[in-house]
Amino acid sequence: MPTRITSDPTEEAFIDAIYEAAVVVDRWPIVLQNLADHYGAGGAMLFSVVGSDQQVIVTDGFAPTFERYVTEGYMSPNERAAPLVAEHAPCFRSNADYRTAAQRAAMPVYRDLLIPAGFEHAVGTVVQGPHHSMLAMTLEGMRSEEAAHRALPSLDRLRPHLARALSLSAHVGLSRHRLIVDTLAITGCPAATLAVDGRLMAANREFESVLGSRAVDPHRRLRFLDACTDNRFRGAMQIGMAKAASASFIVAGQADGRPCVVHVIPLRRLARDVFGSNGFVMIVADGHNRATPNADLLRVLFDLTAREAALVRYLADGRTIAAAAGAMGIAVTTAKVHLRRVFEKTGCTRQAELVALVSTYTALPTPRYRDA
Repeated sequence: MPTRITSDPTEEAFIDAIYEAAVVVDRWPIVLQNLADHYGAGGAMLFSVVGSDQQVIVTDGFAPTFERYVTEGYMSPNERAAPLVAEHAPCFRSNADYRTAAQRAAMPVYRDLLIPAGFEHAVGTVVQGPHHSMLAMTLEGMRSEEAAHRALPSLDRLRPHLARALSLSAHVGLSRHRLIVDTLAITGCPAATLAVDGRLMAANREFESVLGSRAVDPHRRLRFLDACTDNRFRGAMQIGMAKAASASFIVAGQADGRPCVVHVIPLRRLARDVFGSNGFVMIVADGHNRATPNADLLRVLFDLTAREAALVRYLADGRTIAAAAGAMGIAVTTAKVHLRRVFEKTGCTRQAELVALVSTYTALPTPRYRDA
């Protein structure tokens, strides 16, 4: 049992919750939200660096603003947090301790994002963790500069407990990412987890084996060597961030590997809590599937039936809808029904648009359908 440094019942309750979250990392979003509510903040965030790995936990109230913070380029370089990290004071600081209101208003990150979103005022602290780790916690969107300063003494009393708890949970949280991708590897599924800015949190050997020659991770940010593929990857991540929806894209085959489909699945709600951060899970599928007759990459990518995939391939090969129907042994009216369903699944509205879309996925083997 840790030594108590406060007789405030609220702070006592927070200390218990903090040490619980140290091991049960799923509790951090709740602890953060309760701290934000108690101190009148709009949200809260934990950021940790363990070796070359990083992870972020953000409460729902601050999550949309933080995603913009990352995607709009304010994270690199992180000018807003630079003074806090540089000073590394053994206490909480307000951002007003480092910059005046006029200085903040002149900075693009405040002027264009934080001030309009209601997150100008914040308090935070940096903790030196064990074994090459650094941790930071912030309460974002304090009601005013004065409210931020009033919260500092109470937060400083909690800080020793937060420092110990965060040091432990940072390592536990990263091991969670490793455990998930290794568990998927048992079933032969190539998988990786990514942060919202594309940083690789963890990847299993299967993922590295399939995509290792087609992707690189400078500064641990995943990037595909082929520009078109990389654009598809970035687009899939943008869909995940903007619409909280999954997306898929094809990675063309090379001499050392078959083409494959990569599914990008955003972490939301309980899934985000399980992983201890925002971001994505990526899993890789290919057209070779012993459990599924007539396996086909187009089917994996767009969730097409065998008939729909066959029709698309005939059309992409330059055949008319009538010629495709004849080759498939079905009526033209039936082929048109299939085509309408394909439009719904691919988001296309015209046959030419569909052909143009499919033509971007080159080097795809054409399967032989036993049950077309």
